[in-house]
Amino acid sequence: MMQNEFQLHHNVSELMKLFSLQESTGPQANEFVEKLAKSIGASVQSQQSVPAAKRKLAESAPDRKAFVDKYDELHTKNVREINPLICLLAKISENDQTRLFLQTNTTDRAEAGGYASATVSTADDSAGGASAAGAEVQTLSSAELTKLRQSVQRQLESGLHVSSEVLQRLTEPRQQAVNPNIPVEPEWYRRPNLSMDFHVPDSHRASRVKRIGSFAVNVQERLIMEDFLYCMEGIPGQYIVPEEKNASTGRWRFSVDDSLDLSMKALIKKMLPLCEDFAIVAAFRQEKSAYAWGMVNHALCAAMRELMKGHLLQVCQLEEQLLTGELTLHKLWSQVQSTAASLQLLASIATLVTKGQCKGGAVLSILHEQTIESVGNPRKQEVCYYLTQAACIPYFELLEKWIYKGIISDPYYEFAVEEDESVQREKLQQDYNDAYWDQRYTIRQDRLPVFLEKVADKLLSTGKYLNVIRQCGCDVNCPAAGQIVYTMKEREYAEQIETAYNFASKMLLDLLMREKDLMGRLRYADRHDSTRLDDSLLTVFIVAGRFDEVVSASRREAVTVAML
Repeated sequence: MMQNEFQLHHNVSELMKLFSLQESTGPQANEFVEKLAKSIGASVQSQQSVPAAKRKLAESAPDRKAFVDKYDELHTKNVREINPLICLLAKISENDQTRLFLQTNTTDRAEAGGYASATVSTADDSAGGASAAGAEVQTLSSAELTKLRQSVQRQLESGLHVSSEVLQRLTEPRQQAVNPNIPVEPEWYRRPNLSMDFHVPDSHRASRVKRIGSFAVNVQERLIMEDFLYCMEGIPGQYIVPEEKNASTGRWRFSVDDSLDLSMKALIKKMLPLCEDFAIVAAFRQEKSAYAWGMVNHALCAAMRELMKGHLLQVCQLEEQLLTGELTLHKLWSQVQSTAASLQLLASIATLVTKGQCKGGAVLSILHEQTIESVGNPRKQEVCYYLTQAACIPYFELLEKWIYKGIISDPYYEFAVEEDESVQREKLQQDYNDAYWDQRYTIRQDRLPVFLEKVADKLLSTGKYLNVIRQCGCDVNCPAAGQIVYTMKEREYAEQIETAYNFASKMLLDLLMREKDLMGRLRYADRHDSTRLDDSLLTVFIVAGRFDEVVSASRREAVTVAML
């Protein structure tokens, strides 16, 4: 709680400096902190306010479609900050006074930096002459660009308006880490001819067959049904041929023989989306089964494979009916309806995961949201629930190791808690601070499932406490340890994590107070120091983990406990 209050004060101070307000501390700053604390405690946005805010901003955006597409992209990638940002921007757009202040402040800062009159024009602007409004367009020369760059660099280095963390990210962008745990896939792994997605060689496209319209109508029906059943399994037919694949949606475009009877052709075109959905799921399973996409995607692909067995079984049954002469085109249309909805659902989930390049917790967020949205549709909810429950199994195994043992075993970088191995405990002996505690283990919001957001802090702290206990040489056996199973009731996750948190807190407190005799060490420091330590200073030592700065005995053990 204390850290949160300090963080609020720091954020308010930075904002007041950014907007060039007179004082960043004092009564006015405290008033802002109180308002901010109340707004945070009262739910920043609701499920109803986000769509309304999104719609309002989209209506006023210069390019409505680009705005909506960008929002959907960030939402799919599990960027959880996007919804609070949308709500904040919508509130700013509704308040004329705030909007005017921000515009004035931006102009003043630009003028102070000497950028107000400089406008970068494109080659098209230069060739086109003056704009429609007759405004003068000034082009920045190379010397002015150099001056601008140097000025921006000075602003960054001065640290007046940019925190040290942000400055570090700006000046030293984080490199994409290469995961050494991912095995190298052999060349023979990629076998296009054995894929369940369509593979159309040039020889097949160039092959010539007798036009289907030259046959009698009953023969046309049999031939087109045979081709369609092939397409339901990802195999190109002779009269139904996949032409090209849309790179953005992953859907195939099919061409049907023009000479086919018009009524049959219309009915076949209605059924072709079923083949498109099958191809999307097949391609998804083949791509996401690679090592690099992690165990959650592997589990999702395995669950999809189980559901696809029902589809392939139906194809076998339809083929049997075709061979015995019992199948007609209208019967085929009627019978494929039972699996069409499930295939469409699987294809939509596969498209969302592929579009967002999701793995780990981001995949679970998509599946959970699909499950929640399917309430009222029992069949859809059953499929979504099955997929989510199956995909959660490997993720919950990582979660159980963390909250019950304090161990991270995340070979594919998909768990919400990330371990930074560059932050070493041994550095505490030279530089006493809480960097190890704050930076060794952190929450990755893009890997945190949406149904665990409310317990993210306790989830992180529980594993940290147990990790400290283990490094002190104590065994960790949580009596309440049990299997975590996916459910739509988020309260059950909270109860399990709360139980583990209470156990870890109690065990760590007992370790500090009894085995490590924390209070005795502090009393020793109090007696041998010229300045008496009051209660508030003792609290700072305990929270920040710096009590070993005044302890001379048992230094190595104190350094281990200093991680708290």
